[in-house]
Amino acid sequence: MTLEDWNVVLQILSAVVLGATFLIGSGALWTSYLVGLRQEARLAEMNQRAEEAKLETARLKQVVAPRKVGILALTQELLPFRARRPVVEIVYVPEDLEAYQTGIQLMHALSEAGWRGQRPFPIPSEMVAEIVRARGEESVRSLPSILRVTGSTFIDGGIVVTAKSADEDIASALIRGLKASGLKIGGMRDEDVPAGTVRIVVGANQ
Repeated sequence: MTLEDWNVVLQILSAVVLGATFLIGSGALWTSYLVGLRQEARLAEMNQRAEEAKLETARLKQVVAPRKVGILALTQELLPFRARRPVVEIVYVPEDLEAYQTGIQLMHALSEAGWRGQRPFPIPSEMVAEIVRARGEESVRSLPSILRVTGSTFIDGGIVVTAKSADEDIASALIRGLKASGLKIGGMRDEDVPAGTVRIVVGANQ
């Protein structure tokens, strides 16, 4: 080959190398761009999951946080009935420590208001609400305790006040007081509750 031929070959090789360098550089930039997009997507997904986990943790803390009775707000509603010394029976679902502790809080708060709050005790097997008995439920005693005494397995807030219709004024005052104290409360009439007594049923913290 002549010198001119080598010159042509080298020029061609230089052009090829230059083109390859350009392609490699462009490819590197393009792949870097794609990698960046993927990393941004993953980061956004991780941030979203972290935020969802944070919200779920906050929700769970709210759900499982022990119930607290605002004694001052409760006593203000109950004081007008102090002279009657109403009797309040407090029962709770068996083997539920938080329900028992809520019942203890209620007992002390009622005493502060001059009401006769009895010491909480587990829902006995023989305690059955009138509404449940009226349904003709078979094997009543085998029902969950909260269902036996309220007729429902789910109670918003987990607390129900029951009383005879003759004691409805006392029961209504107690419900208002408990709501003012920051608790979610349900109410129902039950003619099987002893006369002159209001019953508080403390279920699971829901």
